Amino acid sequence: MINMNYSATPDKTGIKAASITLSNEENLIVKKAFVSKLSPQGFNLIFNYRDLVPESLKFQLHLHSLWYKDIHTYIPDMEMDLEGKVTGTRHLGKGIFEVNIEFFQEVPKYWRECLFELWPKQQPKLT
Repeated sequence: MINMNYSATPDKTGIKAASITLSNEENLIVKKAFVSKLSPQGFNLIFNYRDLVPESLKFQLHLHSLWYKDIHTYIPDMEMDLEGKVTGTRHLGKGIFEVNIEFFQEVPKYWRECLFELWPKQQPKLT
């Protein structure tokens, strides 16, 4: 279900991500997002352009400036940050973006397993 109200984002999994920042900065780049895909190598975040914080990003249709940047994503349900590198972005239409994030090698396997445990059972796990 896609609700296009202000700051609404398709919630495909119920796994919320918050306080998304670049590793070399402490400024927010995205206020909130949702995990849309998950694999042992990484995950995808989906969010509304209105949840982008920097004005310069709000007017980009591709967000290529985030590619290969190190990123921190806080997952409230896990009460921890997951770190990785942005490996791709795409505009899904109507102001909705998806960002591919590849886990750093240092991210413990246990943390990845915890994220998989949050994945809804009725949804197929994407690998």
